[in-house]
Amino acid sequence: MQVSCVASGLAAALLLHGCAPPWSHGGTESDLPTSGPSTTATTTREPSTNIWQFRNDEDMGPQTSFDMSLENDKSLYGACWKSDYDDADDIEGLETLASGQWINYGPMQDQFIEDGVEEDHVVNKTYGTYDGKVGVTLFNKRNSSNKAGCIMRHSRVPVDLSVIGRMELDITTRGSSEDAPWYSVWLAPMLYSGEDDATKAAEIDIIENYDYTRRGLDMSVVKTTFAQCGQPGEYSWTEPICKAMQWNEPAGRISAHITLKALTEDGMRVLRVHRCSQPATQCDDSSEYAEIKVDSDPPTPDIKRNEWFPVWNKDIAKEWYGHYWLMADIWWTSGTDFELSVGNVSFFFDNDTAWEMPLDGPVPSTMSRESTTAAPGPDDTTAAPGSDETTAAPGPDGTTATPGPDGTTAAPGPDGNCCGDEPLDCCGSAEGCCPASATEPMWCCMQASAEMV
Repeated sequence: MQVSCVASGLAAALLLHGCAPPWSHGGTESDLPTSGPSTTATTTREPSTNIWQFRNDEDMGPQTSFDMSLENDKSLYGACWKSDYDDADDIEGLETLASGQWINYGPMQDQFIEDGVEEDHVVNKTYGTYDGKVGVTLFNKRNSSNKAGCIMRHSRVPVDLSVIGRMELDITTRGSSEDAPWYSVWLAPMLYSGEDDATKAAEIDIIENYDYTRRGLDMSVVKTTFAQCGQPGEYSWTEPICKAMQWNEPAGRISAHITLKALTEDGMRVLRVHRCSQPATQCDDSSEYAEIKVDSDPPTPDIKRNEWFPVWNKDIAKEWYGHYWLMADIWWTSGTDFELSVGNVSFFFDNDTAWEMPLDGPVPSTMSRESTTAAPGPDDTTAAPGSDETTAAPGPDGTTATPGPDGTTAAPGPDGNCCGDEPLDCCGSAEGCCPASATEPMWCCMQASAEMV
């Protein structure tokens, strides 16, 4: 599949970069694809075959924010977008890769294929692969040679670590160099604690290759951390709660098996990340580990209980209690032959019976609440408190748009048809605008726009 990117008469001033609209990658200038999947009021969707695939029963906006709020400052791309690349010699900007607004509606196996630029020519580039049912591989490619890329995939549903007592996975890296770009496999909580405050978020960075002083360069600084929790120096007050683990292995030569295991200490839930070598299928208890005491109280009296590990606070998290997205990403791609693979992923309940992540079933629920905070990243943290609006996608002008996953739609236009409020205002302006009863009105809107080109 090639994501078609052409300039529309309705958006003549905008040019495509990777077919991702402004609200799908941090407001960096881009455009809306002018062709989407043709649709009728009833649409047959291709079944999902891999737990890392973008869902085709949900718009892209909710799938790129940790709380499904569709707010850019809560984006799962937050660390990549908001990091300062000014000091990086060869980086003149950032581009989000293989996550255009409509890419989830095409063939599943083609979600990693996107238009790229090479020597001033538009070419198809492949940024990764879905491997079997539970595996994914990300490629360290760039769209433009002078712009670093942000590429990410996450599990199609969150993992409930309040009841999942064991998770197994393989992590493999390969390439011609022992160094690698900034990458991570991690568990992102569905709630964060506060602006620039992942220290209090209970984030679980299973593996991260990152050194602040080498951002924009390949490096080899591999570790298991919990954002800043458990780090020495400025964050030493968190060391009773979190214990990090240094890998002391080249970032481009990882062949590890991970066992994340829950245990109970003094009546509190503790999560340990054990590391051993492939081809092991489960690390034993004697293997090296990092740990986080997720049920702990705030370690200092200065921190309020509602600020500390909110995803583990039942009063705040509600149905999201203990829920995490399993993530894999490469931030600031450098264009080498480096690859990051995650495979052999499996889950087990506390009683050690298996749980299989469903490839069908309903979209995860959103939740209205007074505030959700902080954009995640394996290291950086960002974002201001959000609102309780969790259904409308922000459009190019900041207005809301498109129906939510519950099938509701925007009000019909003057001609009785409905294409949503944004982004191209095509209601009443194009033949073929979809009827108000359509379950996916934005598809019709895009299709109608393409027909006008």
